[in-house]
Amino acid sequence: MLSKVSRASRFVSILSKGAARALPMASFASLSASAPMKAAVRPVTMPTLESLVFKAPLRAFSVDPASDAAFQPQKKAAAAPASAEEEEMSEMLRQIGEVVANNKVVLFMKGVPEQPQCGFSSRVVQILSHLNVQYEACNVLDSPVLREGIKKFSDWPTIPQLYVNGEFVGGCDIVTSMFTSGELHQLFGLEKPKAE
Repeated sequence: MLSKVSRASRFVSILSKGAARALPMASFASLSASAPMKAAVRPVTMPTLESLVFKAPLRAFSVDPASDAAFQPQKKAAAAPASAEEEEMSEMLRQIGEVVANNKVVLFMKGVPEQPQCGFSSRVVQILSHLNVQYEACNVLDSPVLREGIKKFSDWPTIPQLYVNGEFVGGCDIVTSMFTSGELHQLFGLEKPKAE
């Protein structure tokens, strides 16, 4: 009777034609019409670690570095010609550098000082006007290349951007903080406001 035949539920790994397969431990029942039913159990034996290890003959390879191309110095591919956009950005970065170097104070802003086009630019214009600072203003809304170029130039993601003596000072939050602390006054050589 097959119900009396015990079957194991665990699996063993055996090697068959170079690939491992998982087979259950097997139970076999011999059935014959003339003989009473008998159950015979033949467990599958577990292979040893040594029998599973592939033993390949060791081969010695000798490679002459002078004759093998993989060991030769590789020539770098010629740099791809710059696209028109890359050339335009490169030229814009050069121009930004010139403006920053040739002017004591430069403000890159949205709009113009007489009509700022964002609140942050308006705030920095008010601060500079309050301090009576002469500055060069560049409207980033005039050119998408200028708008992206100034962000690359300073590695600062927001506008406005204030430069003093060729150095990047910061955006609206930093300028406002420096103004309230008196640092901006000192940067422009002005008397620090007295605390009330």
